Amino acid sequence: MKILQLISSYGFFGAENVVLELSRQLSSGSVDNTLGVFENTANPHIELHKKAKKNNLKTVVFKCRGRFDLMTLGAIRSYVRKNNINIIHAHGYKSNIYGFAAAKMCGTQIAATCHSWNSQDARTRFYYGLEKFILRWFGKVVAVSEDIGSELLKIMTDCRDISVIFNGIDTARFMAAEGAVREEFNIGKETKIVGVVARLSAEKGHSIFFEAAENVSRLLPDVKFMLVGDGRLRGELMALSEKKGLGEKVIFTGLRDDLPQIYAAMDIFVLPSLNEGLPMVLLEAMAARKPVIASRVGAVPKVVRTEEDGLLVEPGSSGVLADAIIRLLKDEKLARQMADNANRKVAEEFSSRVMCSKYMSIYEELLSGKW
Repeated sequence: MKILQLISSYGFFGAENVVLELSRQLSSGSVDNTLGVFENTANPHIELHKKAKKNNLKTVVFKCRGRFDLMTLGAIRSYVRKNNINIIHAHGYKSNIYGFAAAKMCGTQIAATCHSWNSQDARTRFYYGLEKFILRWFGKVVAVSEDIGSELLKIMTDCRDISVIFNGIDTARFMAAEGAVREEFNIGKETKIVGVVARLSAEKGHSIFFEAAENVSRLLPDVKFMLVGDGRLRGELMALSEKKGLGEKVIFTGLRDDLPQIYAAMDIFVLPSLNEGLPMVLLEAMAARKPVIASRVGAVPKVVRTEEDGLLVEPGSSGVLADAIIRLLKDEKLARQMADNANRKVAEEFSSRVMCSKYMSIYEELLSGKW
């Protein structure tokens, strides 16, 4: 079985992490898997390609000069034909459009995974609309959450073509990590760290997190707030932290390659997102045995049972989020219990091995013609 994973990205975020984990698992078995990454001239991000190479995974870069580059389409088509690819597995609207065109030219089976639809501007909404239009002709379409699956049911005529497969992670990477992150940022062992790992964009809810942090700091002054990631709102968020008087209490780490060590340094992980599919960072924090507080959005309630695996709060509610943070900081026994439950949950239900097994079933159905 020969598969081409196809993705166009703007950095290394959740979807890229999923594709890398899937490629790792597939390549360790009997599948001949290649990870195809777009290199967009206007915004060239091939971090995923570089990480794939470091992991000794088969990977290829497709250069793309514009919105629809016929040379890019030709390169994908040539690669598929030359390497006898059986299935193109596309991730994201751009990859879906190019992948669909190449698959039709080559007579190749095609599948797609829909990770999220965050419409930020008119241009993006246009491409999401085009993506949804062509998805109805894909052999199989996978949603990473039931909410996205419900959206797909509105546009696809045959529900047998739609599957929900939750994201999975390599749990072993996060279970026993140690590091010098606290020393790096000069944070003592007695100081509590409450952290968020996400790109710095509006839908991730950092402004809500800062409002909660302001309330927490009034009651518990010896707490640091760590923001891991980067994005177009970095300057705005740094100004907001100063405006709220948080100052040195907030640590902006930027992008990090040592996430297992980052989680190890945290006392509580917070996911304040306003919308999500199934965020990889949530699974990673749970695998790292950290107590989690997360917004009740997307597939998050399927992962976190509130009061058992962590605490769920309504999105946008900074007061409730602050209360949840204070509760877990004060009740260490409850925090440990929830962290242990979360760790078991992820290991049993959300590992990359489980995810890969479900995708293999999708691929086999496509090739057998039984879908």
